[in-house]
Amino acid sequence: MSQLAFHKNFRFQVILRLILLLGMGYATVYVAMETYFWLVALWMGLAWVTLTVFFIRFVEKGYRELRQFLIAAAQQDFSNTYLTSAKTASNSLQPVLAELNRAFTDLRSERESSFRYLQTVVEHVAVALLCFEKNGDVMLFNRAAQKLFHKPYLHQLQTLKSFSPELFETIEHLRVGQRELVKINEQMTLAVRATEFKLLEVSFKLVSFQNIRDELEQQEVEAWQKLIRVLTHEIMNSVIPISTLSSVIQDMLEEDMQPSHIEDLKQGLQTIEKRSSGLVNFVKAYKSITQSYQPQFEQLVPEVLCKRVATLLAVQLQENEIQLLQKHEPGLQLNGDPELLEQALINLILNAIDAVRDHPRARIELTSFQDESGRILIRIRDNGAGISREVSDNIFVPFFTTKEHGSGVGLSLCRQIMQLHKGSISLQTAEGEGSSFQLEF
Repeated sequence: MSQLAFHKNFRFQVILRLILLLGMGYATVYVAMETYFWLVALWMGLAWVTLTVFFIRFVEKGYRELRQFLIAAAQQDFSNTYLTSAKTASNSLQPVLAELNRAFTDLRSERESSFRYLQTVVEHVAVALLCFEKNGDVMLFNRAAQKLFHKPYLHQLQTLKSFSPELFETIEHLRVGQRELVKINEQMTLAVRATEFKLLEVSFKLVSFQNIRDELEQQEVEAWQKLIRVLTHEIMNSVIPISTLSSVIQDMLEEDMQPSHIEDLKQGLQTIEKRSSGLVNFVKAYKSITQSYQPQFEQLVPEVLCKRVATLLAVQLQENEIQLLQKHEPGLQLNGDPELLEQALINLILNAIDAVRDHPRARIELTSFQDESGRILIRIRDNGAGISREVSDNIFVPFFTTKEHGSGVGLSLCRQIMQLHKGSISLQTAEGEGSSFQLEF
């Protein structure tokens, strides 16, 4: 029976019993007051009392059934059985309660299945996971974490101090969405990320660990290979002409000098000087990206920083008829070295100016905002021709450049500056759709 039909049936039975009670009460009073059949009136009174008792029990029956169900539900006990026959359904809540009981049972089974599924995934995932409360009590320590830290269990976060004090300090002060690299030993370099969430009004911090030593070594080898190729290319471009011209000049000096040879000798010496100067400039550029910087951190407002750089480059933008659009989210602050960050922004905007110089409606967008994970982003986007896949793969390699007079160190310096700020720089581009460099803090 549906719930609507049950309510209609219940209402009908209550009304019927009330009518019987009122009728029997009126009849009892009438017989007792208007006739001499007092014995009949007595029996009718007893019948009225009986009807009243049955009516009260009928009304209380649903309350008792509902109370028992709610008590069982509060104790998460859904093992009770309820009658669902057609006869019972006409005057009882049991069919409805049986349906609710099945729904709660199915819901609990589904929740338990989901929990077991998630628990299995967490235990078998290759990433080490650690979850703890603010007081340091560890609530989750999966199998990968047990293997990584060589501990079968972990009850308190403080225990990690014995494994690595530096790692313990990093975990405690790691911000949401931030990524830190912690070198434990020669065989282990951990990439650590954190996120926070609330469950039943209790705050938790979930930290993931990945040993990226192999990936770092592979990237280091690839970086050295790229760097060596560029160094070899640049040095050979300078040394081979110098060597060739030196040999030619030596031959000219060993032979009888003719007046016409003097001009050739001058040109040869000028070429050698030019290539030597180029090689010296190349070495200076190499020195500029290998020297270590000591950033002076302070609280900065991205909007102020960007507007100051825009003012510095206003003349170049005006001369090239380039429109600079700025949009900054108010109230943002970041911790950084103003001089280094200004240098990075200048390099990126100058690159954008070169990219849109020949565009009929040249435009550069400079924006700063905060993403969903809480990281502060500064984006420089242009509407130039974009960058090819081959070039974009090597664009951060030192000395790699597509410019005729470029040194190839600008973007390398930008990446180095962002690494000093525990941030990163990324490129999004497509040929014909412009380019976008993004600084992430």
